[in-house]
Amino acid sequence: MIKKTIGLTGICITASFLGGFLASAVFQGMPEATAGTETIQDDIVTAKQFRLMDKNGKPRAVMTTSKKTDAPMFFLMDETGAPRFVMALSSSGNPSINFTSSAKKNILAIATKPDGTGSIVMMGQDGSQAGSWTIVQAKDGNWYTVLKSGLVKESMK
Repeated sequence: MIKKTIGLTGICITASFLGGFLASAVFQGMPEATAGTETIQDDIVTAKQFRLMDKNGKPRAVMTTSKKTDAPMFFLMDETGAPRFVMALSSSGNPSINFTSSAKKNILAIATKPDGTGSIVMMGQDGSQAGSWTIVQAKDGNWYTVLKSGLVKESMK
């Protein structure tokens, strides 16, 4: 009986060492999963262009830079791929926002100028300027808003 107990104890000790050795070999180099050791890192995506695609593979939004001036631009497109909203910086760093109709005509533009003034321009259905609201500084130093209307005959009826 003592021989069996000693033999069984020897087998258990040998199996324990062998199991520890195998576990060490298999799990060597794996990160420890202990509470409080997790670190949160901000992920950064760097690209020259970012495209948001719909379920059919068509681009619906594009963030890129201008090929001519390298200024940043952001486009939202309709289901046909036509730009309907464009937000961009000019080469001098002035922001603008443009809205386009489904007929691919500009209908509204909001822009700033290098002198710090801004304007809102409304276009007719054909894309020609129908009216604008601009902020200007007069020679006397005062600021004024200027409303211009270029309404076509059909719109006056």
